Amino acid sequence: MTTTQTFRNLITGSMNTKQITKIACAILVLFSMIACKKETPVTVDSVKPKMQLQITGYGVNKTFYSDSVDYYSTGTLFLKTDEIYTYTVLISDAGGVRSLQMTADTNAFAIRYPELTGTPAFTNTILSPVTFIQKIIGDRGNPFISFLMSGKFIAQNKTHNNTDTYVIQCLGSDYTPNLVGLNIPCVTTNQPPHGYGWKEL
Repeated sequence: MTTTQTFRNLITGSMNTKQITKIACAILVLFSMIACKKETPVTVDSVKPKMQLQITGYGVNKTFYSDSVDYYSTGTLFLKTDEIYTYTVLISDAGGVRSLQMTADTNAFAIRYPELTGTPAFTNTILSPVTFIQKIIGDRGNPFISFLMSGKFIAQNKTHNNTDTYVIQCLGSDYTPNLVGLNIPCVTTNQPPHGYGWKEL
């Protein structure tokens, strides 16, 4: 048995599958952070960037993809009121990413601890009265092939209506510009009709 095999057996023998999966995901995120800088000039092409939004928390562990065949407007993400959820938004483009933006309604989402992986830095803006915007704008002279930002939000229900739908919107582009986006309908409630998480109509 080689040293590598011995080490692998020691690791896998002391952890369950869930723990191993978490470590693997952390490693993937780490490599995406390291690889975000583009070493060559911006490339203009007709290929759209790829985007994904992951939301995890009470009753939810869902990743939405911009190139998915799923039509997300035909479903709803049900979130539990007063619970904390984690979001991660990633955009990538081999030719260079120009922008990434997430918009959310503060009637439903109280954003906490927004974070950015790598540079350039993001900006946070509250547009009166209720729109939260988290945005990254790239520099053509110092391009990146991916941006990643994350944070947490508390699911709120300021209108006290269990059927009001709010949208988490993510938008991004490369330097062509080719545009890409995700619009995820959400309901924050203590009385979900079919449980929490992503529900198709």
